[in-house]
Amino acid sequence: MIAWSNKGERAALIEESCYAEQRMLRIGLIFLFLAAIALPQGDAVNGKWMYTMDTPDGQVPVTLELKVDGKQVTGFVSTGPERRFKIENGTFEDGVVKVTVKRDRPSGGVMTYQLSGKVEGSVMKGSTVADMNGEKVTQEWEAKKQ
Repeated sequence: MIAWSNKGERAALIEESCYAEQRMLRIGLIFLFLAAIALPQGDAVNGKWMYTMDTPDGQVPVTLELKVDGKQVTGFVSTGPERRFKIENGTFEDGVVKVTVKRDRPSGGVMTYQLSGKVEGSVMKGSTVADMNGEKVTQEWEAKKQ
């Protein structure tokens, strides 16, 4: 046990300790607030995003129409006015959007695309993995919010 020479020293130490705890609490709350605003929220993802995809037939504009509800993403991926595909199994977690899109191939069969992109402000950087008859092809992309 500490022997205090006067009550003033003890009171000063207690007051300093309380001040330090309050300061640490404030700092912790500031970091929590900054972390919350740093991670993109669903509203930041909602809307249209555009990028250009390289194909054997040349460059094709791609539009992502995204709607986030909690962790679920719905919407469409379009590569032209007559080529609009519904998003399946869409998720949004930790700033990352993941969606699956399927389309029928003219020669038969189904083509599956898995898109994954990290949102950073008005830019989403990611990749698409296309499954073409068992062969996987990956392409990087950078979409800008419209």
